[in-house]
Amino acid sequence: MSLLMGVGAYGVDELVERAENAAEIAEAAKDQVANRADMTRTSTSLVTVSNGPKTFAYATSKNLGWTLGMRLRATAASGYVEGEITAVSPTAVTINVTSTVGSGSYDNWAIGIVGNPGFNWRGAWTAKTYYNKNDGVSYGDPASSWIRNTSGGETEETFDATQWDKFAQGGGVAAGSVGRAELDSDLSALLQELPDTSGYLYVITDSAKQRVLGIRRDGWVDGRFQIEELNIRPNSVNSAAIKSSSVLVNHLAEEVRNKFLGDNNVLLTNLAQDVLSLLLKNFTNDGREQMFTILDAQNQMVFQILTNGQIKGRWDYSQAPIAYSDLQADLQTRFAVDPFDNTYSRYYLVIPDENKNVAFGITKDGWVEGRVRLMDKTVRESMLGDDLLQKVNVAVQPSFKRLNDSNPNDTEVIDDDYWRGVSASVDLKTEVSGYGFARFPSTPVKGLRGFNTTGTTLQFRPSYGLAIHGKRYRGVFNPTSAGLTLSTYKGNYGNAFTNVYPAFPVGAVGDFYVANVSGTATRTANGLTFKNGDLIVQTGSSTFSVQPGPGTGDFQEGDFWNVTANSKYADLSLMNGHRLIYIGVQSASGPKYVQFVPSVAGEFFYMGEVTSNAFAPVVAARQGDIYVFAGSYTAQGIPGVEGDYLIYDGGWGLVPGMVSEFADGTYIMLEADNANRWDVRRKDKSATPVSLSLTTFRTSVRRKPTDNVVLFSDSMFGVATIGTTIVNSLVAGGRVASYFSYGGGTSRDVLAMIKKKIRTESDPFAGNLHVFWHGQNNQTDIVQIKNAALELVPLVGASQKKYVFWSVLGQYTATWNGSRIVIAIHEDAVAGTNHIAQIEQWYTLMFPKRWFCPRQAMLNAALTSSVPHALFPGLAESQVAMTYGIPPHRYFFDYTGKSFTPATLNFVGYQSAAGLPSGGNSNDYYIRVANGTIGQIIVNVAGTWTEYTYDPVHPVNEGGVVLASSFLNFLTTNNL
Repeated sequence: MSLLMGVGAYGVDELVERAENAAEIAEAAKDQVANRADMTRTSTSLVTVSNGPKTFAYATSKNLGWTLGMRLRATAASGYVEGEITAVSPTAVTINVTSTVGSGSYDNWAIGIVGNPGFNWRGAWTAKTYYNKNDGVSYGDPASSWIRNTSGGETEETFDATQWDKFAQGGGVAAGSVGRAELDSDLSALLQELPDTSGYLYVITDSAKQRVLGIRRDGWVDGRFQIEELNIRPNSVNSAAIKSSSVLVNHLAEEVRNKFLGDNNVLLTNLAQDVLSLLLKNFTNDGREQMFTILDAQNQMVFQILTNGQIKGRWDYSQAPIAYSDLQADLQTRFAVDPFDNTYSRYYLVIPDENKNVAFGITKDGWVEGRVRLMDKTVRESMLGDDLLQKVNVAVQPSFKRLNDSNPNDTEVIDDDYWRGVSASVDLKTEVSGYGFARFPSTPVKGLRGFNTTGTTLQFRPSYGLAIHGKRYRGVFNPTSAGLTLSTYKGNYGNAFTNVYPAFPVGAVGDFYVANVSGTATRTANGLTFKNGDLIVQTGSSTFSVQPGPGTGDFQEGDFWNVTANSKYADLSLMNGHRLIYIGVQSASGPKYVQFVPSVAGEFFYMGEVTSNAFAPVVAARQGDIYVFAGSYTAQGIPGVEGDYLIYDGGWGLVPGMVSEFADGTYIMLEADNANRWDVRRKDKSATPVSLSLTTFRTSVRRKPTDNVVLFSDSMFGVATIGTTIVNSLVAGGRVASYFSYGGGTSRDVLAMIKKKIRTESDPFAGNLHVFWHGQNNQTDIVQIKNAALELVPLVGASQKKYVFWSVLGQYTATWNGSRIVIAIHEDAVAGTNHIAQIEQWYTLMFPKRWFCPRQAMLNAALTSSVPHALFPGLAESQVAMTYGIPPHRYFFDYTGKSFTPATLNFVGYQSAAGLPSGGNSNDYYIRVANGTIGQIIVNVAGTWTEYTYDPVHPVNEGGVVLASSFLNFLTTNNL
C-alpha cells in the first residue's frame, strides 16, 4: 500500500517545484507577426497594495493574450501586487493577490505576466536587511534553514521566527569543534585531503576507493547513510523522508512504532508540521471530501476517513466471524429475530429502520438482503444476471457504441489544406423575382471557380450572412377577414390530383381544414367556392364557411405576406407583424398540400426595388424589409448604387453590394470558405431562372478520432528506443500504435512525409492520435517550426482532432566559462532567453495541454536523483537540475558496457592541454575544457586513459526511457 499524500506548507516537494519554476518566463515573448497578442496593459484603476482580489480596468484589447490561471504582476511607483487571474475580459482583469511589495494606493499600474514565485537563497540572516517573501536564509546555532513567509520588509535587530518558516533543521555539532587532532589515529588515516578543485575538504572512502562520507567546501555532508534504531531526532521524520521510502518501520523507536502500529495510533501532537499538513489535507472525489486515504498498488482505495467522521474501506471478516453474543448490548437491540412476529417470516435476523422496514436482513435460506449503497465502479459484468446482461448487450451496448466509437463513415467536411480533398460542383438557380439575388447553398468550400455558361451576364454580391427567406412580396394577409372563429385545425380537404371533394366532415364548431385545389383555379363543392390554401371552417352543427387564405392559390417558394391580425392558419398561430412564408408542399402520393411557416426575428425579406429618387416603401416599413437599388439613387436620404440594399433594421441603412459582373463565357473565381458567402442574379433581372455550376475543392473526414496512435518525428523518435518504448507500451495496453522517424529532416521535411502518406498510401492514419516531434534540425528557424505545426494540425484527419506536439529538446553542447561547464541551450531555456524558450512559450499559448516538453521531463526525473553529475564534480544530478536547469549527463552519455558509472568515477581535474593525461588510478577522470570537444570526459580504465565522445543532439537509452515514461504519463493525465 501507499499513503496518498500531497505536499504540506513549504515541504521539500514544493521547494523543489519552486526552484524548478523560479526561472520560468517572466513575461510572454513578443510575437513576430503583426497581429500578436497583447501581453501587457496599463491601468489607472485606484488599487491598494494588499492581498485578496484586485480588479484593474484598461483600454480595450482586441487580442488579449491572458487566460485564467496565468500569474500577473501589477507594478506601481513604490510596490507591486502579484497573483493568478480569476477573471479576465478585453477591458478588465481580476487577480487574486498573494504576494505584495510596498504599501499604499496607486492609480498608475503596469501589468504583465510573471512566472510562479521562486525560492531565493540569501545566505546567513543579518539584521536590518530587507528581505522579500520566499527569500531563504540560514540562522541559529546550529544553523537551520528558513524561508520568509511575509511580504518584504526590513528585519529587526533580533531574528523574528514568526516571519519565517523552518524547512531544514540544523545539526548538533558546533562549527570547527572537531579537528583532525581530535580523531583517533585510525580514523584520521581514513580522511583524505583533496585539492581545492574537487569541491571537498575531506573524503572517507571504502576499500574500493568509493566515497562513503564526504565533507564539501560549501559545508554539506554527503555519503551513504544507514539509519539505526533510536537515532531519529524529534520531528525529523517528515513527508520527504516518508516519500523517499528511506524511513522503514524498523528505523522507528519503540514508542513511535507503537503509535503507528499499536492501539493508540499516531496523535497529531506526535507529528512534524509538514506531516500534519498532509494528514489534514482534503481530497475531493465525486463531490465528497476525504481527510485521509490509503491506496493499494493499483491506486484503488483501501481505507478512507471522511470529513463527516465516516470510515470506508475494504474489509475481510472471513477469518473471525462475529457472533450475536459478541455484540455489545446497545447493538444487540438493533437486531431483531423474526421482527414481524410472524412464524411464516423468511428472515432469520434483520436490522429494521425507524419505520420497521428491513434495512438489512439474513434470510432463513442463507441469503443477505437490504438496502445497499454501491461504491463507484464496484459492479462488474460478472455480477450481473443473465436477464440484465441481455438488456445491456441488446439495448444499451449498441447505442453506446454508436455514440462513442469512431465510425469511418460518420464524416463531415473540414479544411485540411487540400491534402485529402476532391473536386466537386456547387450549383444554384437564379430567382423568379428577377431583381432578387439567389444564394449558393451552405457548404464548406475552398473558393468557387468555373466558367459562366448561362448565356447571360451574371451579377455577384457578398451575402454578408443576411438570412433572406422572403424572396417575393405578395401583399398583406388578414387571417380574420371573414370574421370566423377558428379553433382546431383538422387537416386538408379535397384532392386536386384525383379531383375528389366529398361532403365536409362534420365535427365541432371552429374545426377548420385547408383546401387543396390545383393552381389558381377555384373549386365549388357543398355550396362553397374556394381556392388553393383557403380554410373551410365549420360555423354551426352542419354549416361551413370560407376564410380566404393568402394569395391567389399559386405559390412559389419564398413567397411571403405581411400578417395584419392575430389568428390561426393551418397548424400555425400567427401574430400581427409576422410574415407568412411559403416553403413548398407536402406530397401525399398525388395531392400536394401547401406548407407555410411564420417568420422569426432576424430574418429579411425582399420587398421590391429602389427605382428613383422618389422612392417610397410599398407598405409601412417592417423590421427586415430589403429594397434593392436598381441604379444610382437616393432613398430615405441614403445614396446607393445598383445592387446595394436599402435595409430596415430598427431604422433605414445601406448594405453595400460591391457587385461583380461576369459576362457569358468568362471565367469566375470567388474567394470563400463557405459557398453561401455569395449571392447571384441575372443582370437583366429576367424572371426566367438560369442554372450556374461552379467547382470547389472539399475534404470530408471522420468526425470522431480513433483510439490508435501514430508518432512522426525527424530522427528523435528513432533514437534511444523512445518511439519503440512508447509504441510497445501502448500496444500492450490494447491500442494500435506505430512511429515514423526521418533522420536529418527539418520541420518541413516531416510535414512533407505526412502529406505523402495521406496522398499515396491510402491515408492509413486518418483520425489517429497524432504525435509530432520536429524542429531539432532547424531549431533556430522558429518561423518554420511554427508554420509547420499549424499546417500539421489539419492533417490529423478527424474533425474532433487529437494531437500532441513535442517541443524542441535542444543540444547538450558544452562550453567552459573558466570555472564550470556551461550547457548554454538548456540553461538559457530555463532563463527564458533563447529560441527554445520562445518555442515552448508559443506552444503554451497555441496548444495548451496539447504539447509535451521533453526538456522539462528530463529535469523532473532528475529532481529526486542522488547520482553524481559527471560534468559537475561534487554535485548530484538533482542539484545541477535545480541550480542550472541542466539534465543528467547520463541521459546523453552512454554508460552501457563501460567499466565505470557516475558513482564510481573519481574526479581529479579539468583537462585543458591537448592529448591525454598520464598516471593516476583506475576510474580517475578529467573533464575536457579546451583543445578538444569541451565536456567530454577522459577516464582511466585499468591504467589506460581514454577520451569518450558523446552525441549532444540525441539522448541515449537511459534518457529515452525517461522521455517515453514521462510521455505515457502525460497521455494518461490528459486522457489521451
